Amino acid sequence: MTQENSEWHDRREVKIADYGEKLIQEYLEGENYICYKPVTEGAHLFDFLIYRKDSGVMAAEVKTKPRRNKYPDTGFDYRHYEGYKRFSEEHNMKMYVFFVDELEGKIYGNSLEELDKPRISSGKNYPLDSNSIRYYPLEAMRIHRLLTDEEKSQLRQLQKGAD
Repeated sequence: MTQENSEWHDRREVKIADYGEKLIQEYLEGENYICYKPVTEGAHLFDFLIYRKDSGVMAAEVKTKPRRNKYPDTGFDYRHYEGYKRFSEEHNMKMYVFFVDELEGKIYGNSLEELDKPRISSGKNYPLDSNSIRYYPLEAMRIHRLLTDEEKSQLRQLQKGAD
């Protein structure tokens, strides 16, 4: 059973992640998806199983983080990538990665299958593996919606550790 007042939920990075997941859940439900979340406390492989009659079941992961400052890309830990890829292949299920990015002011993302397609962007070959991070160009992302000024402000406050 999830305990909202636990030490886990008091961690700054978890508050940021929880807020991003809330935004994605609201977006998905507005798009007529049903969202299933883990009920087990602590870290988990992905954030949602999502279902819509016309598209079936997919796993969805939410990354609440800005893109890199010096490059038009974003990414996540390679070890997480390996877990997503393995899950997707073992269960023959699409894995979709959402990014909630206050710097860009957008919610964007794409399926891991699409993100893994080789491409050249800004003179770099993607996907790009560097320092245990797997990067993808922003141009590979599908924009889902813009963040409101209030949402961007809330994300900045959470990033600074403010309540």
